[in-house]
Amino acid sequence: MFFIGKAIVREIVSAGDLASRSWDKNDFITDGNYHDLDVSSVVPIAAKIAVFRIRMNSATAGHYCEIRPKGYTNGINIFRSMVMVANKPVDNEFSIVLPSDNILEYEFSNGTLTFIDLDPIYWIL
Repeated sequence: MFFIGKAIVREIVSAGDLASRSWDKNDFITDGNYHDLDVSSVVPIAAKIAVFRIRMNSATAGHYCEIRPKGYTNGINIFRSMVMVANKPVDNEFSIVLPSDNILEYEFSNGTLTFIDLDPIYWIL
């Protein structure tokens, strides 16, 4: 047991060697608006923090993704990734504090992305 900030960490759990993507392009709406993303099917409700890996690509530069706990509107705990060069995949890892219901919000810029992959790497209980 150890502390991260004010939270007591009891266990770090690896997502393991995933056989398939947890979420892919077909699971997301890319219209420039925020949409709910319930991660409780993959990350247990008891988790306090999760680390994810996102990969995405677009035929044009400038497409972006934001992921935040549901209801957050300020930029403090919001992850953002952007395709900086056309047809050059972006690969990022990010940690996020999970709300008690494990519902996050995501926004992908309006447009077509070639692929989107989102997977948990590990979470902290």
